[in-house]
Amino acid sequence: MSDDFFDDLNDLTPEGESNLDLDSGGEVESGLTKLASLVEDLNRDLRPETILNRAISASIELTGAERGFLVLVSETGEWKFSVARNMENDIDDAESAASRTIIRKVLEARRPLLVNDVVGASDLTNQQSIARMQVRSVMGAPLISKGKVLGAAYVDTSKLAGVFDQTSLVLFETFVHLAAVALENARLIEAEKESKARYKELQEYLSTILKSQPHGLIILDDDSRIEYANPQAVCYLGELIRPGIKLNEAGCFDTDRKSTRLNSSHTDIS
Repeated sequence: MSDDFFDDLNDLTPEGESNLDLDSGGEVESGLTKLASLVEDLNRDLRPETILNRAISASIELTGAERGFLVLVSETGEWKFSVARNMENDIDDAESAASRTIIRKVLEARRPLLVNDVVGASDLTNQQSIARMQVRSVMGAPLISKGKVLGAAYVDTSKLAGVFDQTSLVLFETFVHLAAVALENARLIEAEKESKARYKELQEYLSTILKSQPHGLIILDDDSRIEYANPQAVCYLGELIRPGIKLNEAGCFDTDRKSTRLNSSHTDIS
């Protein structure tokens, strides 16, 4: 018998494919109001780690689940648990606490999944694994942004079967999609910040190296305009040597003179 009892379910398919209708008794409106509030809260802090934690906490609140899990997919296609928690605390051993089968099916199908009566949907003769996990209803939804699967979110409950319904599934899927977009944006913002910080570090390092040169050094662009002049160059040639000025317009010397050593990238003034 497998460690994951969901492996033994005969027909694990999304209940969303059935002819169930969304309720019209006000639950949708109430859910959408809560959804809007949770999405607003989700976008207040655009750090990937914060978004992931808030996404699971919000999923639990939105659906009435007892536990929530979130996995992220790497560039190689492998996935691992990123967040795992119940209504109050983090869950230490997510690998054994959640169904990898449910998550795998959601990732492979790229669509949400609802199993509302795990015991009723299973043909297991040995119920020990079900008793161990104590799960009655479960939902999963993929995190997809710009057509790319970033991961999957999973919520479950050990309450009576039927805790989740079609409305729960729609709200959960919608929220997870918006969380995926927020996560992708946060990653882009973080990458841009890291790129700018790295560029600044390189610029500062280059400036330190150039300033330490004993000779005057001028860096030119392709149009022979000055991009950089170290302090020695300014000292030798005067204040007219500054970024944006063409070298021959600085009035210090003729760039056609043979004694001036020039190339397309720098001028070395001895």
